[in-house]
Amino acid sequence: MSIRSLCRLRSALALATCWVSLHAGAATVTVTSTADNTTVDGACTLREAILAVNAGTGNADCPASGTAWGSNDTIAFNISGSGVKVIQPTSGYAPFTRTVYINGYTQPGASANTIAAGAYPNATGVNTKIIIEIDGANAGNVDALTFNSGSISSAVSGLSIVNFQGNGVAIGTAAPSVAVGGNFLGWHADGTTRGANFRGVYTSAFHTFIGGASPAQRNLMLGRGESAVGANNAGNLTVRGNLIGVDKNGTQGGAVTAGTGVSLTELTLPNVQDNVIANHSGDGVYLYGVLSATLVGNTIGEGVGGVPQGNAGRGIFLGNGQIVATNGNSIHDNGITGSIVGIMALGDATNGDPIGNRLDNNAIYGNSALGIDLRPVGEVGSKVTPNDPLDADTGPNGLQNFPVITAAKVNANGSIRVDFTLDSKPNTTFYVSAYANPTCHAKGNGEGRYYGANAPVSSNGNGHATGTITVPTPLPVGWNAGAFVALLAHESVDGTSEFSACAQVVAAPGAGTPPVMGDVPNQNGTVGTAFNLNLAPYVTPTDGDIVSDWAYTGTLPPGLSFNNGLISGTPTQAGTFTIQVRAGDKDGWSSYDTIMFTIAAANAGNTAGVVASPALSEWARLLLAVVMCIAGFAALRAKRA
Repeated sequence: MSIRSLCRLRSALALATCWVSLHAGAATVTVTSTADNTTVDGACTLREAILAVNAGTGNADCPASGTAWGSNDTIAFNISGSGVKVIQPTSGYAPFTRTVYINGYTQPGASANTIAAGAYPNATGVNTKIIIEIDGANAGNVDALTFNSGSISSAVSGLSIVNFQGNGVAIGTAAPSVAVGGNFLGWHADGTTRGANFRGVYTSAFHTFIGGASPAQRNLMLGRGESAVGANNAGNLTVRGNLIGVDKNGTQGGAVTAGTGVSLTELTLPNVQDNVIANHSGDGVYLYGVLSATLVGNTIGEGVGGVPQGNAGRGIFLGNGQIVATNGNSIHDNGITGSIVGIMALGDATNGDPIGNRLDNNAIYGNSALGIDLRPVGEVGSKVTPNDPLDADTGPNGLQNFPVITAAKVNANGSIRVDFTLDSKPNTTFYVSAYANPTCHAKGNGEGRYYGANAPVSSNGNGHATGTITVPTPLPVGWNAGAFVALLAHESVDGTSEFSACAQVVAAPGAGTPPVMGDVPNQNGTVGTAFNLNLAPYVTPTDGDIVSDWAYTGTLPPGLSFNNGLISGTPTQAGTFTIQVRAGDKDGWSSYDTIMFTIAAANAGNTAGVVASPALSEWARLLLAVVMCIAGFAALRAKRA
């Protein structure tokens, strides 16, 4: 594996550190001036440095350090003075035609971010310190940095790029494997003042890396046109760990950002992971003609700490492209809120419908229309698509039928049981997942804020299936009596359904009486001696019900265990221990009864105030002492005589 490949994979290393090893032996050109000229004046400008790298030779202002010019050269920065160094080009820079690393972190005072990205709901900000800023307000309608043929595997980091009418970074089709990490694109160097470019990054190349797993690779991005991140015909794209549409703290975006957060069209196998994507006038993520994408761990529509920063369009949009079908995408474990629709898959009479997309296991809440909208051709507005016999209709995700909840209640042991039916394709296996919400959505068919559990179910020859999902204790956040539950059905070919109608979780009917817990005597035991206590004789069943559940709180003596009403084991520690026990049946729980355990140390069972009898060996030692005393006394008398 090449050093460059290792850099991509070693997420624990800072991007800049990895590139030091990569570029050992190559040439380094150091920018020493914020000016924008090519006049020989003893100071190296960024424009001159770019020309030198492309030419593969230094010039009078920009001499190269290092062993030789190669294909992995570096542009470094060492501009004198304190504070942010602002470079203001008056026209576009020449596109890069050789592999290069532009490293803004070489400027004294700059430092890469050290805060790891958090998957939803644990999003984080960045503590990046940027010193080099490139401001394109006077550059005209150009991109800031462009990578063309010959610049394969280049990288750019440690820069603030603002106010360009074009893209902050533009990557051409013939420049694969370019890495853009650790930059502020559309944000000034302070990370809180907006200076949006048309896009932050645009790529049409394969294997572009925008951000990454390492904290040092996280970007802060903003766009004011089509999107903050745009990609077309760019397979195997990675967009990871970035803050998109919000400031470095992840808590505010200022004015609503025009366009879309991440816009991907006509491409395959992208990975969009652990980003914050918020505060856009359009969609959070737009997928048009995207095959086998993975969207996981993203926080879409809110900032760090849950601060509302909704996208005004759709959280995630899926539409079929003219070249690539939007099929088989996996969208899970994201938080999607604050949009018109959480996830929309749109039918297309010309290009076909997006099919087979996984949309379950997300937190979808607080959207004004539907949580998931499978919208067929001709449907106007956000409407629940009704179930149909044998699920014979067609459309996005096959217009997969949703389940129907028949009961949602709290069990005696505290778990929550959700019963449902599903009528869909015959002789097919589905996975049904359950979600809790504090309220039912205004549309009647719920959203899904808090995932609970899932269960497989298979339909019969008539397409009918019944099933039960049990959400075990300890209950996940949001799951309790009074919560509103909604379900999703997923099938491997068609994909995921819209949400079912919601149902409120209620306590068990309680028509009968719970069992009665009697008074269990306090218990004594000894360290190292086996102990057994069966609680069943102390419980009185009621209504002919079977006692099915047992529970306790408190601390058992070490060495003992509690299993289905039986306390057993061998104590390993002396002391006094107290627990409370209860029993349950289908009607609920008994009251608690307290049991105190007194565990004595081994061979320490004497009653206070009673002198213990000495052991046999002790008697032997005492007798020997007496005999020796008598013998000694006799010898003394004999000597005196």
